[in-house]
Amino acid sequence: MRGQHGHEYGDTRNVHSTLLDQSYPSSITIVNSGFNSVAPSFGIFDARTAVRLGTYAAPSIRGNAQITRSVASIQAPAGIVLPEGANHLVIKADQSFSGFIQHLVTNARSGVVTDVTAACTFGDLPRVAATEAVRLASPLWSTTHNEAQSLLRFYNAGTTAGTVAVTLTSAETGATLGQWTSLDIPPGSVALAPIHELELSLQPGVRPQNYVAQIEAQMDGEFQHVVTRALDGTQSNLSSCSSAVTANVTRLPYVHSSAMDASFPSMIVISNAGGVAATATLGIFVVATGRRLGTATTPSIASGGKLNWSATALEAAAQITPSSAQAHYVVALEGSFRGFLQHLVESRPAGLTMDLTQSCRLPARSLSYTDCDEGFSAACSIPRDGTLVPGQVKKNGGFEFYRATLTQGQRYRIEVKGSDSGNGTLASPFLFVHRADFSVAAQASRGGTGRDVAFEFSPTASGTHYFVITGQTLTRSGVVVSDPSGTYKISVSE
Repeated sequence: MRGQHGHEYGDTRNVHSTLLDQSYPSSITIVNSGFNSVAPSFGIFDARTAVRLGTYAAPSIRGNAQITRSVASIQAPAGIVLPEGANHLVIKADQSFSGFIQHLVTNARSGVVTDVTAACTFGDLPRVAATEAVRLASPLWSTTHNEAQSLLRFYNAGTTAGTVAVTLTSAETGATLGQWTSLDIPPGSVALAPIHELELSLQPGVRPQNYVAQIEAQMDGEFQHVVTRALDGTQSNLSSCSSAVTANVTRLPYVHSSAMDASFPSMIVISNAGGVAATATLGIFVVATGRRLGTATTPSIASGGKLNWSATALEAAAQITPSSAQAHYVVALEGSFRGFLQHLVESRPAGLTMDLTQSCRLPARSLSYTDCDEGFSAACSIPRDGTLVPGQVKKNGGFEFYRATLTQGQRYRIEVKGSDSGNGTLASPFLFVHRADFSVAAQASRGGTGRDVAFEFSPTASGTHYFVITGQTLTRSGVVVSDPSGTYKISVSE
């Protein structure tokens, strides 16, 4: 079993059936991360026997939008009659779609919501597109929610400062509402983005109940989505995303110091996956700056065993005395210890223990947070002097749009250079040339170095022409070896 978490993004297991609605009701959120509307259908199975009980046909979901349904509203239209003892279900997409599903369970007594989507993976982890530069977070709770609101945490795992950008779209319609960009985040540090700060990027009065957040970054690292309950400050980790869900085995980016022990004490669980007993070395760092505060060495941990360490024990081993303002640490496993970390937080007001380990990996680095992917009307202008203009297909299945004024009868050479010529990471570019009326005038997928595009084009009429770039998936023996996203350079010359 790996020290990471994963799930097939079109299924979720151990969903609570309506037999558990009185205590722990489940709900399912279906997120469409693609550009076009989809209406996926899902098989409903008895988790004990894998017997199919029925089919749920979801309504049409617009691109970059989502719907949330209680299990009762899924079971009823599927006509499901639950067998005796069928407390848990498996819900699985009948066909692939660009998106993911999230499984939330509400503790009816306390009102606390928990994300139980991810599960530990045996064997190979789900494949992640290494060139995609956009990652969708689980739907964010806006400030219209009085009972709880969302907070994003961004950890910079690189060696240089970097930024992140969050584009908020309406969870109902998929319409883009605004984009928030962080200040520089120092290496080894954590930046916080509460929902009220993200909403400063929106027009006044625009406040839907939920957002779909598109995450971009110009640094390496990870992010978490937590929801803070207004009643008592209890935080739930809702860090599901379109891909790259992980419980980082060696790093915990927001551990509570002993200054939080009265209400929300942290517990670090250190598991030894090695073949012999060993001690573990933990580095402790300032959340805001990444500066090292100290180093702690655990007692010996038996092979296959674990150690539960409180913040007080951690601080004592590192000889750290936190100030009243030192509420959180970054804790990282160092050295050759074979094992992994888990972060548990007890909410004493709610009487619950929450697992805050899970996070989402940041996507591939964006060249720019300003895109050329908004369609013909927002196409980026490109010169006709052969200048190589850098660009990026950020999502699998995405398109980038450029425009130039061309003269009838003039021959133009158009090139799109990707990974085969060392000009980017896009493995197999595909180019469409459109006339002013948006009809296709030409298309090309080869002609340059390797799989790069290079061809000559002579327009039949003068005027604006559009150059639309996308990527092609490369497979070998049925296995995907390269994704249709990545960076490139385009040029147009006379």
